[in-house]
Amino acid sequence: MNKLILLVLSVVLISATGALALPKVVTDSGWGLVWSDEFNGTALDTTAWNYDTGANQPNDEQEFYSAGCVTVSDGALHIWSKYNPNGVNNATDPAKAKYLSGRINTGDKKIFKYGYFEAAIQGPIGTGGKNGPGLWSAVWGLGNSINHGVAWPTCGEMELYEQRTCSCVVGANAAQPVPAIAGDDEFISCCHYGVNGGPSYHSCQHNYPKCLCDRFHTYGIFWDSTDVHYYFDDTLFWGPNIPSAQFTAPDINQAANEAAFHNPFFWIINVAVGGAYQGQNIDNSIFPTHMDLDYVRVYQKGGDTLTGVKSDFSYHAPRLSALVLVNPSTAQLKVFDLRGQLVADYTNKVRQMKAGDNIMKTISAMLSRGAYVVRLVDNGKSFSQNLVSMK
Repeated sequence: MNKLILLVLSVVLISATGALALPKVVTDSGWGLVWSDEFNGTALDTTAWNYDTGANQPNDEQEFYSAGCVTVSDGALHIWSKYNPNGVNNATDPAKAKYLSGRINTGDKKIFKYGYFEAAIQGPIGTGGKNGPGLWSAVWGLGNSINHGVAWPTCGEMELYEQRTCSCVVGANAAQPVPAIAGDDEFISCCHYGVNGGPSYHSCQHNYPKCLCDRFHTYGIFWDSTDVHYYFDDTLFWGPNIPSAQFTAPDINQAANEAAFHNPFFWIINVAVGGAYQGQNIDNSIFPTHMDLDYVRVYQKGGDTLTGVKSDFSYHAPRLSALVLVNPSTAQLKVFDLRGQLVADYTNKVRQMKAGDNIMKTISAMLSRGAYVVRLVDNGKSFSQNLVSMK
């Protein structure tokens, strides 16, 4: 019979759970986590993020970006998209907009030159789990020089993830040379820069056998002074430095792009509605929708692995062995190994419990011998503690 022993972690480690171990794709020594947002707490960290608001529609998009469509709860970031049948496009305020959505960025706050950039993303999903055309979601980076007088695409652009929630054909369009078909089970990654006075579109489409909304998936970019590599769920699918024709991984040391890809980038997270990439194909019945992020992380060679991340919590976490549920209907309970890899997900079980129940009832006594990290999200607060299973 297994014996489960809980070891209390200090509060400074709470928001770093799963982030202290290096990701699988970082195999060289001397790397460390230099920044992350685990989205614990109940509000966006505005010391790291900026809200983008207004009718920011550079590609004939139809959304009005509103800070109200960006929420943090249950240990995740949520980007909501909403439909107002009485609204109009290009409205001057959110109350009059036809579509609302969210966009945030770390420009001039959290910027990084080189490293491994990773996000855990659950693709957009609509009301009642419905999917359909209309959304254009992305987690991406821009050269921070765009905030200091350098225009796009000269500033450079790298996208971990860009997805259309439809299987739609946009047709031949010289202004938008994108893959012809993309859907809920496909996304593209991009690496753009300026050449001959215009944008150079480099992208790679990646297929997944299910909807990308089925669970959190990891998307990553490994970027150094020679090339860029793109990963999906820890597996390389694009790069490194192969010929620099359209839709291939570019050489980032060309005269046209050296300034772009050898200067700091910042993060952007957004969900657009409609737009040229969608062919303006929108199913209004899918709204409201949400895209969720469990975390964003940046690792760099020579960086010191964080021993603590700025915490939103002013209290010390109680022992999980003595913790009773406050709000089982939205609680999450997961077990990770010490590399940060998910071992067991007890969320469904914990949500079947009653308020006041002890969460240790849900943890199986059949865990293999070893050390684990237990993470509980309950009533908008996150708790993490070590667990040791001994036979």
